[in-house]
Amino acid sequence: MASGDGVLENEILPLVEFSVGDVKNKAKFNFEMYKSTDPSHGNKRKLVCETPHLNYVGSNFDYDPSREHLDRYLIIRDKTTGKKRIFRTEDFKLYPVVRREDEVDSETERLEAIERVKKDARTFSDKLDNLTVAFGSKNKKRAMESRLRNKISDTSQRIADSVKSHVETEGIRGGDSSETTHLSILPYNKDATSEEHVYPLENYIPPNVQEAVAEASEALLDIDEEKVQAWKDERNPLASRYVLLRARSMHPSVANDEDVKREYLACLQLMAYLMKFYLGNGRTDEKKRYVESISYTWKEWFRETFTPENKSVSLNRRNPPSVKARILAHAVVLAWHIESNQFDVEMLAEGFGVSRVTVSQVVKALGGTVKNSVTAGVQRCYGLLQLPLTFPKESRGKRR
Repeated sequence: MASGDGVLENEILPLVEFSVGDVKNKAKFNFEMYKSTDPSHGNKRKLVCETPHLNYVGSNFDYDPSREHLDRYLIIRDKTTGKKRIFRTEDFKLYPVVRREDEVDSETERLEAIERVKKDARTFSDKLDNLTVAFGSKNKKRAMESRLRNKISDTSQRIADSVKSHVETEGIRGGDSSETTHLSILPYNKDATSEEHVYPLENYIPPNVQEAVAEASEALLDIDEEKVQAWKDERNPLASRYVLLRARSMHPSVANDEDVKREYLACLQLMAYLMKFYLGNGRTDEKKRYVESISYTWKEWFRETFTPENKSVSLNRRNPPSVKARILAHAVVLAWHIESNQFDVEMLAEGFGVSRVTVSQVVKALGGTVKNSVTAGVQRCYGLLQLPLTFPKESRGKRR
C-alpha cells in the first residue's frame, strides 16, 4: 500500500442494502440481529430493521449472486492521522415485510420468491420486455418486436449467408487481410487460454435450464430395443444415432460418477430437444404431447433465446433461417462440451436433418476447424475446437 497503510481488523461489520427505497439523511432506524442457536447452522444470522413505515428483514445466507464472486471490505479512514482500518463485511439485503389480512406467512412467501429468482434465467431486459408484452401500448409492443427481430437477424442471418458464401468459394483468395472482418455466430471468450473456456456452456444454456431437463434425461438409462422403437415411432430424437451411441457408450469416468453422468445425460437430452425444435416434425397430436412433456423452465429459455416474438413455444417447421442458424450454433457448442471439443459432424448433421456442409459452416463460423480422417477404411468428418481459433473472413469488396 501507499502512505497511510491500512490495518485489517478482526471484527466483521454488517453491510446493509435495502431492496426498495432510499435512506434519507439523518434517518434513524432500529436494527436487531438474531443468530441461530443450532450449532449446525454455523454463522447464519438475520437482521431486522424497523422504520416508521415498513419493517425489513434480511440474512447473511439469502440468495445473492454477488456473494459467489465478490468479497467486500469497508475502509474507515481517520481524517486526522490518515490511518485506515479495514473491516471484512457480511452482506444483508433487507426486504420489506408486508403485513396482510389473510394471515399468509409473508416470510415464507419472500423465501419462495427468492427461490423463483434463483431459477429465473431471464435478464433484466428480458423482464422489461415481459412487462411490455403484458402492459405496454401498441406502439411500445411494435417497437419491442422490431428490436428483437433485428437482434436475431443482424447476427445470425448475416453470418449464415456470409459463411455459406465463404464455404462455397473456399480456396478462392479474397481481398487483402486489411479489407476483411472476422465473423462469429455467438459471442466467445477472447481471453480464453483453454478450449473449455472459449464457449462456457453456462453462458449459452444456464445451469437451471440444464438441471430442468435432468429428470427427462433419465429415460436414457437402461435403453432397450423396445424403448428405441417407441422413440422412433414417436419421432423422438432420443432415437437418433448421435444421442443413442453416446448414451450407450459412456466413458467409465462418466458412467462411474453419478453427478457427472447426470450432467452428461442432461446434455444429451438438451441436444435431443434442439433437434426436435429444429425439425418440428411429427403429427399434430404427437407434437402437442411432446411439447407438454417438456419442463416449463426449458421452454421459456428456448422461447426467449430463439423466438422471443412468440408468447409460447411450438414445434414450428417454418422457423426462419436466422432461428435455425442460432439453434445449430448452440448445438455445436453443446456437442463440443459433450465430446471434449471434438464431434462427428455427419452424425450430428443426421440428427438435425441437414447436410454435413451445413454443420461444417457453423463449426467454422464459431472459430472451429473441420478435419477428415480415415479409420479402418471409413472416412469420418470431425468438428474441432482448438486454440487459436480461425474464423472465416468476409471480403468488403468483390474481386474483379
